[in-house]
Amino acid sequence: QEVPGVSPPEEMAPHLLMPHSQLVIVDYPENLTAAGLNHREVIEAAIAMFPMYKGVPATHGFWEKGEIRFQVGIYDIDQEIAWPARLNLIGASRYVRDGGTRFKAAKSMDKDDYMIRLLSGDHFPNVNGNFFQHLRNVQFHCNDSSSGVAWGGAQSSSLKNVEIQGMPEGGTGVLIQTGTNAMIVEAVWCDGEGNADTTGFKGEALIEGGLTFIACKAESIAVGMDLERGDHYAVGAYFENIGVPVIRRGNTGNTRFMGLSVKNISGLGSSGKPLV
Repeated sequence: QEVPGVSPPEEMAPHLLMPHSQLVIVDYPENLTAAGLNHREVIEAAIAMFPMYKGVPATHGFWEKGEIRFQVGIYDIDQEIAWPARLNLIGASRYVRDGGTRFKAAKSMDKDDYMIRLLSGDHFPNVNGNFFQHLRNVQFHCNDSSSGVAWGGAQSSSLKNVEIQGMPEGGTGVLIQTGTNAMIVEAVWCDGEGNADTTGFKGEALIEGGLTFIACKAESIAVGMDLERGDHYAVGAYFENIGVPVIRRGNTGNTRFMGLSVKNISGLGSSGKPLV
């Protein structure tokens, strides 16, 4: 298959398979390590294999539509990856706890970094227009250093089968970005590890049209959901060992819960210190 974007460096090419123009498959992380390759640089080379979109970037995204798939194992991430809109990120298995595809942050990262940060068009904050924008089947281990993942998308987009562990003090599991519209967040588990000022799901200021949380969980965390505005639905949400289940910082819109379980609103982390 001819690479429609930028061909990867010679040393990376054997580890990036492009069976057709809308798919790149990344090799097992242990093979990348054995070849002396930086995992994050290989992922960025995989992104570059897709061509840039030639239309109106702020409306239609920056890269041509495609998908990058990963194998079972731990990919080491040493700095934030700018993930272009119109590219899906798919892990190897829906079983992400201690298995499947895992991204692990380096100690050099901090709470303001996200291992993956979705970027739209010409990198404006607005990520709207990214229909069918999906991230699935990944565990993000923050390693007490970084936050988890910043994602978004318009109609028919999703964040599904994702776990975030190891958030540092002040860290965030999932940042739902401005411009998101009618997106699904399903089977996502955020574990704050009992650290103070941690947040499970944080919504930026302009999430229009709302989004739906299905079977999502936040535990050992200061704040379960921190939402600015928009009309949101939560079906089967579960909060455990938590400081505050939900905070709404704006006065526009509503959050409707259908099947909400809350266990142990103690306000204290595992260390006995206040979460909030």
